[in-house]
Amino acid sequence: MRTALLRSSRGRRRASTDPGVVRSTRQAAAARSEFAGLRFPPEVITLAVRWYVRYSLSYRDVEELLAERGIEVDHTSVYRWVRRFTPLFTEAARPLRHPPRRSLVC
Repeated sequence: MRTALLRSSRGRRRASTDPGVVRSTRQAAAARSEFAGLRFPPEVITLAVRWYVRYSLSYRDVEELLAERGIEVDHTSVYRWVRRFTPLFTEAARPLRHPPRRSLVC
């Protein structure tokens, strides 16, 4: 399957699986991942945010733990990730709210 390269509004190239279909910018933005355009993979970002939130570590502590695993990241990046992704992770972890069940007793 051929992949066409399309230019986004910022001048970056993005791959389209179907060269005959061009999506609007609103549809493209909705289909894009929250992790798109970031330097580090989503697994690293998720791990860093999880460590910070779960174990009450400082940004520099998280930076040091990642460095021990061979991932060089600045504590400022960890700060930005926490600010950006904590609300998303919180919303994803929130249980679904179901309407109250009716009693079957007559």
